[in-house]
Amino acid sequence: MKIEQMIAVMQHHANGGEVEVRSRGAGTKDWIPTNAPAWDWCNNKYRIKPEQKKTKPVWFWKIKTKKGWFLGSYMGTEEEARRRWPNALEYRRMDMLGSEEVEV
Repeated sequence: MKIEQMIAVMQHHANGGEVEVRSRGAGTKDWIPTNAPAWDWCNNKYRIKPEQKKTKPVWFWKIKTKKGWFLGSYMGTEEEARRRWPNALEYRRMDMLGSEEVEV
């Protein structure tokens, strides 16, 4: 890591930002949050904690219309299902078909 990158990590921490540490020799690849870094650059690696991607759960929906029930070939939130099929009489989430987390 270049000195400019080290300074950027330390300045981020000094400004109240979150920093993570990983030991160079422990054989682990896990980054661990630290509130009081030792700044031992020979034995540890430090980085600015990456931002968490915002996600939302989505499901397949079973929709009831005047003609009966049908399974929508669409995954989304309930709000999105209601916008997609505004005239539906009822909405049922199909948990047995699984859900996913998608980026917001």
